[in-house]
Amino acid sequence: MPESLFRNPVLKSLSPEDFALLRPSLHRVELDIKAQLLIAHQPIRNGYFPERGIASVVATMTGGRQCEVGIIGYDRMTGIAVILGQDSSSNETYI
Repeated sequence: MPESLFRNPVLKSLSPEDFALLRPSLHRVELDIKAQLLIAHQPIRNGYFPERGIASVVATMTGGRQCEVGIIGYDRMTGIAVILGQDSSSNETYI
């Protein structure tokens, strides 16, 4: 899959060398609404590069109340904590 087949600007902006490193792990998936992509404090197993729709980043506060603290659109990626050297996130992410 050449990078030109992707709509996500993060993937499209990669150098050919960097894209070649990711290419074996890239798979298109269809996700249902409310599908959980990341579980708080659990190892991040996959990063997602949305091509349409949004993902919602949700924080759980003391007492169990939840609050949306961010959104990830077609121009970003989930699991950014991995790039920053972490193996998990304190927040959950849903499609």
